[in-house]
Amino acid sequence: MKLLFVGDVVLDREIKYSQEFLDIVSGYDHCIANLEAPFIGDGSPVFKAGVWINSEEKYVSSLRSVFDTVTLANNHMMDYGERSLSYTSKILDDHGFNYCGAGKSVTEAHEPVHVGDCFIFSIAENEFGCSSESGAGIACFDDLNTLYDNIKKYSKLGKVIVCYHGGTEEIPLPPKYLRDRFSLLKSFGADIIIGHHPHVVQGSDINSFYSLGNFYFIRQNGNGYDNIDWSLVVGYDTETDKVELYFVSVIDDTVVLVEKENEFEFLNEMLHDEEYENLSNIISLILYDRWYNEFRTSDNEVMLHYFRCDSHKNNLIKGLSYSINELSIHQSKKYKIQVDAGDAIRIRRMK
Repeated sequence: MKLLFVGDVVLDREIKYSQEFLDIVSGYDHCIANLEAPFIGDGSPVFKAGVWINSEEKYVSSLRSVFDTVTLANNHMMDYGERSLSYTSKILDDHGFNYCGAGKSVTEAHEPVHVGDCFIFSIAENEFGCSSESGAGIACFDDLNTLYDNIKKYSKLGKVIVCYHGGTEEIPLPPKYLRDRFSLLKSFGADIIIGHHPHVVQGSDINSFYSLGNFYFIRQNGNGYDNIDWSLVVGYDTETDKVELYFVSVIDDTVVLVEKENEFEFLNEMLHDEEYENLSNIISLILYDRWYNEFRTSDNEVMLHYFRCDSHKNNLIKGLSYSINELSIHQSKKYKIQVDAGDAIRIRRMK
């Protein structure tokens, strides 16, 4: 069986597909996307840090024309509360989608979707909207015992695929804690891990893809960040474990194939360089200085967001550790990290 995975999707307009992309899709049995935003229904915005986003019901058919499965564990699925989540489930049911990653309780949220001969899990970093024993929400990584038990159980029945929503946004290099988590999930029994949330493409280890980027998103092509104007599409053959990679962009609201092999090769080069951890620490220090300088005077909900969200917590720890000389870094001799006025971080090879 062959599966095709894409990154973050928000249905704020009709999705259009080029014939070249549809030709690729025709070679796959199931296509899976991360639905980043709920359908509101009669839900209302909840109290949270960050922005609220939603999908529009009138564009569902354009997603369903290609994709039959969506993952729901992400930091926006609960933007409009439990009623909106319930309405989203109804819309997905009405249109014949498979879905996983959210539910009326932690048990339901963590249940995988059974697609062919494999089981797909959808989990997110502990940031916002996590489910509980008695409360609706998304499946979160912090429910580690549940995650371990489920992956062990289902790995005996078929292939296990984990879709992980997390990491630092708009950064070309995944932090070390994220790589450690992907390794941990593999040790539990996951066969392949598909990452999203950072909005930009990041590199990969064997069957670990840290961020596919935005497949069809509100901020597509915006803000000037590297690798935000294209995304990675991963094809996976469950019988042979073979992986096929494709690169796409959205041009004139249409998904088209693009040539980004060199850019992806560069991301992998950094990821597997001996300087990887040092580069990652430098990025955390840049973010610590630029994102958290108002930390002590922040509103309570913003402070809670910083403490609860793993990627923010990672940057805070790195910055504080450096400030007391607990963490040491060195200037890279191979790569130059640049930061523009809009806080976009770019990494370039030294000339």
